[in-house]
Amino acid sequence: MTGVDGALMRAAPRLRAVASLGVGFDSTDVVTARELGVAVSTTPDVLTDCVADLGAGMVIDIVRGISAADRFVRRGKWAQSAMPLAHDMRGRRVGIVGLGRIGRAVAQRLVAFSVEVAYHNRHEVPGAGHGTAGERLRQVS
Repeated sequence: MTGVDGALMRAAPRLRAVASLGVGFDSTDVVTARELGVAVSTTPDVLTDCVADLGAGMVIDIVRGISAADRFVRRGKWAQSAMPLAHDMRGRRVGIVGLGRIGRAVAQRLVAFSVEVAYHNRHEVPGAGHGTAGERLRQVS
């Protein structure tokens, strides 16, 4: 979480590798690492499922109005009027920008709810869908 700066690398002359939890190098001085011959690595896929769960959960929350209903009840509005009905997930269209590891995992989760998923990516992703899910996953530009 705190990363490794150049000063710390220079203070550890036998350092050969830095492994960062997550997918980015933002907190590690990769220029100094390269200069000192220190390998820098990340841990791709460690958080893919967690982030995809949250992304898909947010879509479900928005469409079904879960958070909105919670706020409605907590503010006492239920005593004055009825909460508007929520929408169904089935048949909705969702667009995903970037169909990398996380984008694919979000798409997989949403397709399970019978959502049509379209994506925008720099390149077409061959084999992006599997079985009936693949029929719902298409690229848009």
